[in-house]
Amino acid sequence: MAGASIRVDHQISDQAVIDALDRLILAGGNLEPAFADYGEHLLISHDERYERQEAPDGTPWEPLNPKYQARKKKNADKILVLDSFMRDLLAYNAGAT
Repeated sequence: MAGASIRVDHQISDQAVIDALDRLILAGGNLEPAFADYGEHLLISHDERYERQEAPDGTPWEPLNPKYQARKKKNADKILVLDSFMRDLLAYNAGAT
């Protein structure tokens, strides 16, 4: 999905999404391509929020405790970052259903 992005500024209930996807599955559609696109979008979105150090709703993460920050050897100005290991843990597995 290089060069593409999606932004949706709309809130719906999880159940409404599940119901809509269930109707598509029952209609005989293979949702794997759509799920793969969703997975890519979520990975990109997560990466961007991680860089900005903010929650999914846009609120900033709580700042580090000053005592901890003073003794933190690497990335002392960043939250949840020491060796950047956590940022690479998310993955998705898209299937037809």
